Amino acid sequence: MKGRVCKLLCFENVTVKYGEKTVLDGFSADLSESRIIVVKGPSGCGKTTLLSVAAGIVKPCKGRFVCDKKISVMFQEPRLFPWLTARENITAVLHDRDKNSGYAERILESVGISEFDKYPGQLSGGMKQRVSFARALAYDGELLLLDEPFSALDAENRRCMLELLAADGRQVMFVTHDDGDIYIADKIIELRSEERRVG
Repeated sequence: MKGRVCKLLCFENVTVKYGEKTVLDGFSADLSESRIIVVKGPSGCGKTTLLSVAAGIVKPCKGRFVCDKKISVMFQEPRLFPWLTARENITAVLHDRDKNSGYAERILESVGISEFDKYPGQLSGGMKQRVSFARALAYDGELLLLDEPFSALDAENRRCMLELLAADGRQVMFVTHDDGDIYIADKIIELRSEERRVG
């Protein structure tokens, strides 16, 4: 359901360790009232780990993530089905009632890929990233978790995707290294290697 902020969206004393290395240490944040949340910070500070906890991919050794809504995830690397075309990758996440509605074509057009309905192996890195973004939007999650969603895009395409994301209406948490992305945020989480608290 577009435009709805999750009633519950919070990290409660989340600690994550990989072996002896602590990546997140007692991280807490109540993000329930924030619509677009940007996670930023240097490499290795725990940004992807934080998103992975929210996605249920990484289980914290202490604490928990609480969310009351269905989640849509876009990973840092495109995870498209290589045997499906761009349109078929979108159609794969749609409900049966929407598969023949033209929605897949419309969302591909919105990300500038409608003329390139090819297999992932025939697309450039930036095109694959836009198809992955379109698929995350097409899935009916109410919270979008996006890991470096626009890293392979040029400045103009990046701006267009950010505006599309801002206009979508759903709650979003996305990781970025680019300070130019944060203008659409209403909440910024800045992680640091030595201090992992809300910025």
